Amino acid sequence: MNVLFATSWFPSKLHPTVGNFVLRHAHSVKTSGHKIIVVHEAYSNKILFPSVEESNLEGLRVIHLFFPRWITYFPGFKDRTYKKLFRKLTRITFSPDIVHGNVLYPVGYLASVLSKRCETPLVFTEHWTGFQRENSSELEENISKSIKATAENVDMFLPVSEDLGTQMKKHGIGNTNYITVNNTVDTSLFYPVKRTEKAFTFLHISALGKKAKNPEGIIRAFYEVNHPKARLVIGGDGDIEQLKNYAKEIGVNFDKIDFLGTLKYGEVALQMQSADCFVLFSNFENLPCVIAESHCCGIPVITTDVGGTAEMIDGSNGILIEAGNIDQLKSAMLNVMESYTEFNSQIIAEKASRRYGYKAIGKKFTTVYEKLTTAGG
Repeated sequence: MNVLFATSWFPSKLHPTVGNFVLRHAHSVKTSGHKIIVVHEAYSNKILFPSVEESNLEGLRVIHLFFPRWITYFPGFKDRTYKKLFRKLTRITFSPDIVHGNVLYPVGYLASVLSKRCETPLVFTEHWTGFQRENSSELEENISKSIKATAENVDMFLPVSEDLGTQMKKHGIGNTNYITVNNTVDTSLFYPVKRTEKAFTFLHISALGKKAKNPEGIIRAFYEVNHPKARLVIGGDGDIEQLKNYAKEIGVNFDKIDFLGTLKYGEVALQMQSADCFVLFSNFENLPCVIAESHCCGIPVITTDVGGTAEMIDGSNGILIEAGNIDQLKSAMLNVMESYTEFNSQIIAEKASRRYGYKAIGKKFTTVYEKLTTAGG
């Protein structure tokens, strides 16, 4: 089956890590035997004029539509760029059987047009936290109108968590055609290994934004735990220097904490395989890839009970705590260290692989595709 991915977020020259979870979904589709081309629509103040560019990302053919922010005031320029895309798709003789949109805004309009031109069903995977109550300010009126206009053309919504689907329905988006399809993990990279490190390592990797991820809270809890055998590793593509300064201000022993910068996908796997426990102290989430990846590596996760995290955690693979509750985080960190033998790494990894691996997620997508493309489906 030919699948045309149309996505608002995807790794590109503008930002090499944005939408990496969409990239993983694309791989799960390709791994399932489908032919896939990705169309990525992106906006940036770094772009002066619209352009259509191609890249090959991990074996995937990607067509990037790069737009300057000012183009929203001149829609005619946008239409010309879309026409270039249509001609390119015609030249490469790619006739989609289904259009699979990812993140309703801003690519929703283009995905709808592609679906109508190609006379194919349209499905949409959603990842955006803007539908959650904590981020209501992000769902501006013009964005909401655009999303609801797209939703009228969508045959099936595929939110990455049950909670996200519930939030979308509360905003009146679409109909009852919702099927949850989780984020996916490359289990050829994320799998358990035997550790030799004597120290007990807590790990946190994220975009490191204070509003969403609250890494400062993790540093504070680690400092107050003050366990002689514990160490903390923090990585991501946020402001590492600001976090270092914060740790210095509160008196953290820098012999027990490591700060890493932006990590490639395989480097994230190596860090997880070297850790004992992943910590996520977010104020809001959907279905965090880092939890699925940690579990595929066989390590338990301490996470706040926000968004879809409760759908991923049970007593066998981690601990749920309240968002912003430093005391609960401290207790959970000590609890994990004291009762670590109760977590079975192999069982955690096997269960996660069956749920989040490319094969499992690709099979779910295929089931949806086949249902919608079968006559009378």
